[in-house]
Amino acid sequence: MTAPAPTQASEKDWRHSPRAQAILDAAIELIREQGYAALTIKKVADSAGVGVGNLMHYFPTKRILMCSVIDKLSVDYTELWDRKGFHTFAATARDQLDHYLQFYFAILTNRGLNLLAWDIWAMSGRNEDMLLARRQFEEHINAKLARLLQAVNPQLTRERAEELALMIHAMMNGLSLYMGKDKPMSRAARASRKRIKEDILYLIERD
Repeated sequence: MTAPAPTQASEKDWRHSPRAQAILDAAIELIREQGYAALTIKKVADSAGVGVGNLMHYFPTKRILMCSVIDKLSVDYTELWDRKGFHTFAATARDQLDHYLQFYFAILTNRGLNLLAWDIWAMSGRNEDMLLARRQFEEHINAKLARLLQAVNPQLTRERAEELALMIHAMMNGLSLYMGKDKPMSRAARASRKRIKEDILYLIERD
């Protein structure tokens, strides 16, 4: 499976430079730990073990850096999907979907990933380039899930599968408000996972 092309905001393709990838990994980790508000070019450079000038050779502005962060998250997601092998190791398409939902629930309960996702969502509301990068990422993961849904129910049209995939991701992303360490309704949200999976299967198979 191929990842989407980098956004136009990325002036240099970071995929061909281990140093640029290390810079993006450092930025992602800082956002996960401290949030975007605390992120500075100097902090990212120090964390990556490079000079500010070296960082800016690859990412001349913070905007370009953040668009590239979203690009890298999309690539990492694709690699994780392939490494998890949802499309190969499970006996049936329904089993593959079950494993995918478990994988997604695990992401939702990770505090750092939650913080990263919400920060990116908030930032993209103020920046057109980041909004484009986020939309490309969301379309990418939605298309992957839609193909899996069609394998579960071959009667689904492509349009209906994409609609259901969007609905499923929206439902599960909404749970991120309640799931995770120290969240007041975390236990109740986790307990509802089985029912949520049953509801998702009902939506897919009733068509």
